[in-house]
Amino acid sequence: MKKLLFFLLMTFLVGCSNVSIKHVSQVRKFNKNHFVYALPKTKLIVHIQFEKQFYKKGPYAEFATKFLGIDLLPTNDNVKYFISKIEVDQRTIADSQEVYVVQYKHQLPWKSIVQQTDGVILSINQDVSNKDYAEKQVFNNLNQIKTFEQVVFKELTPSPYIKERIDTTFKQVKVDTNWVKIMVTKKMIDTLKIEDKAKEAAQHIFEIRTRLFDLMTGDMETLPQGEAAKTILEYLKAEEQEYLSLFMGKTFAIPIDYYIEILPNNINENEIILGYFHPNKGLVNQPLKNAQKFTVKLVNNDYYQSYTQALLKYKKAQNTNNFTYRLPINSTINIFLDENLIYSKQVEIYQWGKVMECPIRMLKNAAFDFSNPLKVVKK
Repeated sequence: MKKLLFFLLMTFLVGCSNVSIKHVSQVRKFNKNHFVYALPKTKLIVHIQFEKQFYKKGPYAEFATKFLGIDLLPTNDNVKYFISKIEVDQRTIADSQEVYVVQYKHQLPWKSIVQQTDGVILSINQDVSNKDYAEKQVFNNLNQIKTFEQVVFKELTPSPYIKERIDTTFKQVKVDTNWVKIMVTKKMIDTLKIEDKAKEAAQHIFEIRTRLFDLMTGDMETLPQGEAAKTILEYLKAEEQEYLSLFMGKTFAIPIDYYIEILPNNINENEIILGYFHPNKGLVNQPLKNAQKFTVKLVNNDYYQSYTQALLKYKKAQNTNNFTYRLPINSTINIFLDENLIYSKQVEIYQWGKVMECPIRMLKNAAFDFSNPLKVVKK
Protein backbone atom coordinates (compact mmCIF):
# COMPACT_ATOMS: atom_id res chain seq x y z
CA MET A 1 0.00 0.00 0.00
CA LYS A 2 2.82 2.39 0.92
CA LYS A 3 4.61 1.53 -2.32
CA LEU A 4 1.43 2.30 -4.32
CA LEU A 5 0.97 5.70 -2.65
CA PHE A 6 4.62 6.53 -3.20
CA PHE A 7 4.30 5.57 -6.89
CA LEU A 8 1.20 7.77 -7.38
CA LEU A 9 2.87 10.72 -5.65
CA MET A 10 5.99 10.40 -7.77
CA THR A 11 3.88 10.19 -10.92
CA PHE A 12 2.02 13.40 -9.96
CA LEU A 13 5.23 15.28 -9.13
CA VAL A 14 6.87 14.19 -12.37
CA GLY A 15 3.82 15.43 -14.29
CA CYS A 16 4.04 18.80 -12.58
CA SER A 17 7.78 19.02 -13.25
CA ASN A 18 7.03 18.99 -17.00
CA VAL A 19 5.51 22.46 -16.61
CA SER A 20 7.61 25.58 -16.11
CA ILE A 21 6.29 29.09 -15.39
CA LYS A 22 8.76 31.96 -15.59
CA HIS A 23 8.84 35.68 -16.17
CA VAL A 24 9.43 36.43 -19.85
CA SER A 25 12.75 38.12 -18.97
CA GLN A 26 14.02 34.80 -17.61
CA VAL A 27 13.15 32.75 -20.70
CA ARG A 28 16.00 32.39 -23.17
CA LYS A 29 14.34 29.93 -25.52
CA PHE A 30 10.68 29.17 -26.10
CA ASN A 31 9.61 25.57 -26.40
CA LYS A 32 7.17 24.41 -29.04
CA ASN A 33 4.46 24.08 -26.41
CA HIS A 34 4.21 27.34 -24.54
CA PHE A 35 1.52 29.65 -23.24
CA VAL A 36 1.96 33.38 -22.55
CA TYR A 37 -0.11 35.39 -20.11
CA ALA A 38 0.09 38.82 -18.51
CA LEU A 39 -0.82 40.06 -15.09
CA PRO A 40 -3.67 42.56 -15.02
CA LYS A 41 -3.61 46.23 -14.23
CA THR A 42 -6.47 48.67 -13.86
CA LYS A 43 -7.35 51.59 -16.09
CA LEU A 44 -9.86 54.10 -14.73
CA ILE A 45 -12.16 55.99 -17.09
CA VAL A 46 -13.67 59.16 -15.67
CA HIS A 47 -16.83 60.29 -17.48
CA ILE A 48 -17.85 63.88 -16.78
CA GLN A 49 -20.98 65.27 -18.39
CA PHE A 50 -21.63 68.99 -18.42
CA GLU A 51 -24.92 70.65 -19.19
CA LYS A 52 -24.41 73.68 -21.42
CA GLN A 53 -27.41 75.94 -20.80
CA PHE A 54 -28.43 78.68 -23.20
CA TYR A 55 -30.68 81.43 -21.82
CA LYS A 56 -32.79 83.32 -24.36
CA LYS A 57 -34.23 86.59 -23.10
CA GLY A 58 -37.99 86.96 -23.49
CA PRO A 59 -39.27 89.53 -26.02
CA TYR A 60 -41.26 91.29 -23.26
CA ALA A 61 -38.55 91.09 -20.59
CA GLU A 62 -38.29 94.87 -20.20
CA PHE A 63 -41.97 95.03 -19.20
CA ALA A 64 -41.90 92.15 -16.70
CA THR A 65 -41.64 94.46 -13.70
CA LYS A 66 -44.25 96.90 -14.97
CA PHE A 67 -46.98 94.39 -15.82
CA LEU A 68 -46.15 91.32 -13.69
CA GLY A 69 -44.03 92.62 -10.83
CA ILE A 70 -41.14 90.27 -11.66
CA ASP A 71 -37.72 91.75 -10.89
CA LEU A 72 -34.07 90.81 -11.41
CA LEU A 73 -34.47 89.05 -14.75
CA PRO A 74 -31.36 88.68 -16.97
CA THR A 75 -31.12 91.52 -19.44
CA ASN A 76 -29.08 89.63 -22.08
CA ASP A 77 -28.80 86.18 -23.58
CA ASN A 78 -26.12 84.09 -21.86
CA VAL A 79 -24.50 80.66 -21.64
CA LYS A 80 -23.77 78.75 -18.45
CA TYR A 81 -22.33 75.33 -17.62
CA PHE A 82 -23.39 72.90 -14.92
CA ILE A 83 -22.13 69.46 -13.90
CA SER A 84 -24.89 66.96 -14.64
CA LYS A 85 -23.17 63.58 -14.24
CA ILE A 86 -19.95 61.98 -13.02
CA GLU A 87 -19.19 58.29 -13.47
CA VAL A 88 -16.04 56.22 -13.04
CA ASP A 89 -15.58 52.89 -14.80
CA GLN A 90 -12.66 50.51 -14.39
CA ARG A 91 -11.16 48.32 -17.12
CA THR A 92 -8.68 45.50 -16.80
CA ILE A 93 -5.78 45.61 -19.25
CA ALA A 94 -2.49 43.75 -19.60
CA ASP A 95 0.57 44.87 -17.66
CA SER A 96 3.39 44.76 -20.22
CA GLN A 97 5.97 44.65 -17.41
CA GLU A 98 4.48 41.50 -15.91
CA VAL A 99 4.38 38.88 -18.66
CA TYR A 100 4.89 35.19 -17.89
CA VAL A 101 5.51 32.13 -20.01
CA VAL A 102 4.13 28.66 -19.29
CA GLN A 103 6.18 25.96 -21.03
CA TYR A 104 4.96 22.38 -20.99
CA LYS A 105 5.58 19.05 -22.68
CA HIS A 106 2.15 17.46 -22.94
CA GLN A 107 -0.62 19.56 -21.45
CA LEU A 108 -1.25 22.74 -19.50
CA PRO A 109 -1.64 22.45 -15.72
CA TRP A 110 -5.34 23.42 -15.70
CA LYS A 111 -8.55 22.02 -17.09
CA SER A 112 -9.93 25.21 -18.67
CA ILE A 113 -9.01 28.86 -18.97
CA VAL A 114 -10.66 32.12 -20.05
CA GLN A 115 -8.26 34.75 -21.36
CA GLN A 116 -8.59 38.26 -22.81
CA THR A 117 -7.17 39.02 -26.24
CA ASP A 118 -4.38 41.06 -24.62
CA GLY A 119 -3.23 38.07 -22.55
CA VAL A 120 -4.86 38.72 -19.18
CA ILE A 121 -6.26 35.55 -17.62
CA LEU A 122 -9.84 36.09 -16.48
CA SER A 123 -10.45 32.71 -14.88
CA ILE A 124 -9.09 29.21 -14.43
CA ASN A 125 -11.36 26.17 -14.15
CA GLN A 126 -14.56 28.20 -13.96
CA ASP A 127 -16.78 30.58 -15.91
CA VAL A 128 -16.24 34.31 -15.72
CA SER A 129 -18.57 35.91 -13.21
CA ASN A 130 -20.08 39.37 -13.31
CA LYS A 131 -18.36 42.19 -11.52
CA ASP A 132 -19.97 43.12 -8.25
CA TYR A 133 -17.97 46.01 -6.87
CA ALA A 134 -19.23 48.03 -3.93
CA GLU A 135 -19.65 51.64 -4.95
CA LYS A 136 -20.65 54.88 -3.33
CA GLN A 137 -21.82 57.78 -5.44
CA VAL A 138 -22.50 61.16 -3.96
CA PHE A 139 -23.30 62.93 -7.21
CA ASN A 140 -26.06 62.10 -9.67
CA ASN A 141 -27.95 63.67 -12.54
CA LEU A 142 -29.37 67.03 -11.55
CA ASN A 143 -31.93 67.74 -14.23
CA GLN A 144 -33.30 66.18 -17.33
CA ILE A 145 -31.49 67.81 -20.22
CA LYS A 146 -33.72 69.71 -22.65
CA THR A 147 -33.14 70.15 -26.36
CA PHE A 148 -33.63 73.14 -28.59
CA GLU A 149 -37.00 73.92 -30.11
CA GLN A 150 -37.33 75.33 -33.60
CA VAL A 151 -39.68 78.06 -32.34
CA VAL A 152 -38.35 79.51 -29.10
CA PHE A 153 -41.28 81.76 -28.18
CA LYS A 154 -44.79 80.85 -29.29
CA GLU A 155 -47.54 83.41 -29.80
CA LEU A 156 -50.75 81.95 -28.37
CA THR A 157 -52.88 85.05 -27.90
CA PRO A 158 -56.31 84.94 -29.60
CA SER A 159 -56.16 88.67 -30.31
CA PRO A 160 -54.73 89.93 -33.61
CA TYR A 161 -51.34 91.57 -33.70
CA ILE A 162 -52.82 94.50 -35.62
CA LYS A 163 -55.59 96.99 -34.86
CA GLU A 164 -57.86 99.05 -37.03
CA ARG A 165 -57.93 102.83 -36.71
CA ILE A 166 -60.56 105.08 -38.29
CA ASP A 167 -59.53 108.65 -39.01
CA THR A 168 -62.31 111.22 -39.46
CA THR A 169 -61.76 114.42 -41.40
CA PHE A 170 -63.99 117.12 -42.79
CA LYS A 171 -63.86 118.85 -46.10
CA GLN A 172 -65.94 121.50 -47.78
CA VAL A 173 -67.72 120.78 -51.01
CA LYS A 174 -69.43 123.42 -53.14
CA VAL A 175 -73.00 122.51 -53.98
CA ASP A 176 -74.50 124.95 -56.46
CA THR A 177 -73.63 128.27 -54.87
CA ASN A 178 -73.19 127.00 -51.30
CA TRP A 179 -70.28 125.36 -49.45
CA VAL A 180 -71.19 122.23 -47.52
CA LYS A 181 -69.00 120.57 -44.88
CA ILE A 182 -68.81 116.78 -45.42
CA MET A 183 -67.36 114.21 -42.98
CA VAL A 184 -64.82 111.83 -44.51
CA THR A 185 -63.72 108.63 -42.74
CA LYS A 186 -60.58 106.65 -43.55
CA LYS A 187 -59.81 103.17 -42.17
CA MET A 188 -56.18 102.60 -41.16
CA ILE A 189 -54.45 99.39 -40.00
CA ASP A 190 -51.65 99.75 -37.44
CA THR A 191 -49.38 97.20 -35.82
CA LEU A 192 -49.57 97.10 -32.05
CA LYS A 193 -46.59 98.46 -30.21
CA ILE A 194 -44.45 95.98 -28.29
CA GLU A 195 -45.59 97.46 -24.99
CA ASP A 196 -49.24 97.03 -25.95
CA LYS A 197 -48.62 93.38 -26.81
CA ALA A 198 -46.79 92.88 -23.51
CA LYS A 199 -49.72 94.43 -21.63
CA GLU A 200 -52.16 92.16 -23.45
CA ALA A 201 -50.03 89.07 -22.68
CA ALA A 202 -49.87 90.02 -19.00
CA GLN A 203 -53.63 90.45 -18.86
CA HIS A 204 -54.06 87.04 -20.44
CA ILE A 205 -51.79 85.49 -17.79
CA PHE A 206 -54.02 86.84 -15.04
CA GLU A 207 -57.11 85.59 -16.89
CA ILE A 208 -55.58 82.10 -17.06
CA ARG A 209 -54.78 82.21 -13.35
CA THR A 210 -58.38 83.23 -12.62
CA ARG A 211 -59.65 80.26 -14.60
CA LEU A 212 -57.20 77.97 -12.80
CA PHE A 213 -58.37 79.27 -9.44
CA ASP A 214 -62.03 78.75 -10.37
CA LEU A 215 -61.27 75.23 -11.60
CA MET A 216 -59.30 74.25 -8.49
CA THR A 217 -61.88 75.68 -6.07
CA GLY A 218 -64.88 74.40 -8.04
CA ASP A 219 -66.28 77.92 -8.40
CA MET A 220 -67.79 77.26 -11.84
CA GLU A 221 -71.33 76.85 -13.12
CA THR A 222 -70.39 73.69 -14.99
CA LEU A 223 -67.48 71.93 -13.34
CA PRO A 224 -65.62 69.41 -15.57
CA GLN A 225 -65.03 65.97 -14.10
CA GLY A 226 -62.40 63.22 -14.33
CA GLU A 227 -60.07 63.25 -17.32
CA ALA A 228 -61.73 66.36 -18.74
CA ALA A 229 -60.78 68.38 -15.66
CA LYS A 230 -57.22 66.98 -15.74
CA THR A 231 -56.81 67.81 -19.42
CA ILE A 232 -58.11 71.37 -18.97
CA LEU A 233 -55.84 71.88 -15.95
CA GLU A 234 -52.74 70.71 -17.82
CA TYR A 235 -53.58 72.86 -20.83
CA LEU A 236 -54.09 76.01 -18.76
CA LYS A 237 -50.82 75.47 -16.86
CA ALA A 238 -48.90 74.91 -20.10
CA GLU A 239 -50.42 78.04 -21.63
CA GLU A 240 -49.55 80.06 -18.54
CA GLN A 241 -45.93 78.92 -18.70
CA GLU A 242 -45.72 79.74 -22.39
CA TYR A 243 -46.98 83.26 -21.78
CA LEU A 244 -44.67 83.71 -18.79
CA SER A 245 -41.69 82.79 -20.97
CA LEU A 246 -42.43 85.85 -23.10
CA PHE A 247 -41.35 87.88 -20.07
CA MET A 248 -39.00 85.52 -18.20
CA GLY A 249 -37.25 83.95 -21.19
CA LYS A 250 -36.40 80.32 -21.89
CA THR A 251 -33.50 78.03 -21.08
CA PHE A 252 -32.30 75.19 -23.29
CA ALA A 253 -29.44 72.76 -22.73
CA ILE A 254 -27.19 70.32 -24.55
CA PRO A 255 -24.92 67.66 -22.98
CA ILE A 256 -21.14 67.80 -23.38
CA ASP A 257 -19.24 64.63 -22.44
CA TYR A 258 -15.59 64.21 -21.47
CA TYR A 259 -13.90 60.81 -21.06
CA ILE A 260 -10.57 60.93 -19.23
CA GLU A 261 -8.41 57.81 -18.86
CA ILE A 262 -6.29 57.40 -15.74
CA LEU A 263 -3.66 54.69 -15.37
CA PRO A 264 -2.55 54.63 -11.71
CA ASN A 265 1.13 53.75 -11.54
CA ASN A 266 2.97 55.09 -8.54
CA ILE A 267 1.00 54.40 -5.40
CA ASN A 268 2.37 57.60 -3.85
CA GLU A 269 1.41 59.87 -6.76
CA ASN A 270 -2.31 59.75 -6.28
CA GLU A 271 -3.49 63.30 -7.11
CA ILE A 272 -4.37 64.25 -10.67
CA ILE A 273 -5.70 67.59 -11.95
CA LEU A 274 -8.32 66.99 -14.66
CA GLY A 275 -8.81 70.66 -15.49
CA TYR A 276 -10.64 73.74 -14.28
CA PHE A 277 -14.38 74.24 -14.32
CA HIS A 278 -15.56 77.70 -15.37
CA PRO A 279 -19.30 78.46 -15.12
CA ASN A 280 -19.30 80.31 -18.47
CA LYS A 281 -16.67 78.32 -20.40
CA GLY A 282 -17.00 74.75 -19.14
CA LEU A 283 -13.86 72.62 -18.68
CA VAL A 284 -10.69 74.59 -19.43
CA ASN A 285 -6.99 73.81 -19.15
CA GLN A 286 -5.87 77.00 -17.43
CA PRO A 287 -6.83 78.37 -13.98
CA LEU A 288 -9.02 81.30 -15.04
CA LYS A 289 -10.78 83.74 -12.74
CA ASN A 290 -13.87 82.16 -11.12
CA ALA A 291 -12.72 78.71 -12.28
CA GLN A 292 -12.70 75.78 -9.84
CA LYS A 293 -10.03 73.07 -9.89
CA PHE A 294 -11.16 69.57 -10.86
CA THR A 295 -9.02 67.09 -8.90
CA VAL A 296 -8.95 63.29 -8.69
CA LYS A 297 -7.45 61.77 -5.57
CA LEU A 298 -6.83 58.03 -5.25
CA VAL A 299 -6.70 56.55 -1.76
CA ASN A 300 -5.30 53.05 -1.30
CA ASN A 301 -6.89 51.23 1.61
CA ASP A 302 -4.00 48.79 2.11
CA TYR A 303 -0.35 48.35 1.16
CA TYR A 304 1.32 45.42 -0.56
CA GLN A 305 4.96 44.79 -1.37
CA SER A 306 5.55 44.88 -5.12
CA TYR A 307 6.94 41.87 -6.97
CA THR A 308 10.43 43.10 -7.87
CA GLN A 309 13.03 41.66 -10.19
CA ALA A 310 15.25 41.02 -7.17
CA LEU A 311 12.57 38.78 -5.73
CA LEU A 312 12.31 37.00 -9.09
CA LYS A 313 16.04 36.24 -9.07
CA TYR A 314 15.80 35.00 -5.50
CA LYS A 315 12.98 32.64 -6.36
CA LYS A 316 14.87 31.41 -9.40
CA ALA A 317 17.79 30.57 -7.17
CA GLN A 318 15.41 28.65 -4.89
CA ASN A 319 14.16 26.67 -7.92
CA THR A 320 10.58 27.66 -7.21
CA ASN A 321 8.04 26.90 -9.91
CA ASN A 322 4.71 28.54 -9.18
CA PHE A 323 1.81 30.08 -11.03
CA THR A 324 2.00 33.85 -10.55
CA TYR A 325 -1.11 35.99 -10.30
CA ARG A 326 -2.02 39.35 -8.87
CA LEU A 327 -4.59 40.42 -6.30
CA PRO A 328 -6.00 43.95 -6.55
CA ILE A 329 -5.99 46.42 -3.74
CA ASN A 330 -9.21 48.01 -2.57
CA SER A 331 -9.01 51.74 -3.22
CA THR A 332 -11.20 54.80 -3.32
CA ILE A 333 -11.36 57.38 -6.08
CA ASN A 334 -12.47 60.81 -4.87
CA ILE A 335 -13.24 63.71 -7.19
CA PHE A 336 -13.08 67.24 -5.80
CA LEU A 337 -14.22 70.60 -7.10
CA ASP A 338 -11.77 72.83 -5.27
CA GLU A 339 -12.10 71.46 -1.72
CA ASN A 340 -15.62 70.05 -2.13
CA LEU A 341 -16.01 66.29 -2.54
CA ILE A 342 -18.51 65.73 -5.36
CA TYR A 343 -17.97 62.03 -6.17
CA SER A 344 -16.58 58.94 -4.43
CA LYS A 345 -16.41 55.31 -5.49
CA GLN A 346 -14.70 52.11 -4.39
CA VAL A 347 -12.41 50.65 -7.09
CA GLU A 348 -10.02 47.71 -7.32
CA ILE A 349 -6.54 48.64 -8.59
CA TYR A 350 -4.46 45.64 -9.66
CA GLN A 351 -1.08 47.34 -10.11
CA TRP A 352 -1.16 48.50 -6.51
CA GLY A 353 -1.97 45.02 -5.28
CA LYS A 354 0.09 42.04 -4.26
CA VAL A 355 1.55 39.46 -6.59
CA MET A 356 0.66 36.00 -5.33
CA GLU A 357 1.88 32.52 -6.19
CA CYS A 358 0.12 29.20 -6.37
CA PRO A 359 1.95 25.86 -6.70
CA ILE A 360 1.46 24.35 -10.13
CA ARG A 361 0.09 21.12 -8.67
CA MET A 362 -2.89 23.04 -7.25
CA LEU A 363 -4.05 24.48 -10.57
CA LYS A 364 -6.08 21.41 -11.52
CA ASN A 365 -8.27 21.58 -8.42
CA ALA A 366 -8.37 25.31 -7.62
CA ALA A 367 -10.84 27.65 -9.31
CA PHE A 368 -9.73 31.22 -9.96
CA ASP A 369 -12.06 34.07 -10.95
CA PHE A 370 -9.79 36.99 -11.77
CA SER A 371 -12.63 38.97 -13.38
CA ASN A 372 -14.12 39.54 -9.93
CA PRO A 373 -11.58 40.78 -7.36
CA LEU A 374 -14.02 40.07 -4.55
CA LYS A 375 -13.94 36.36 -5.32
CA VAL A 376 -10.50 35.48 -6.68
CA VAL A 377 -10.11 31.93 -5.42
CA LYS A 378 -12.91 29.45 -5.02
CA LYS A 379 -12.30 26.04 -3.53
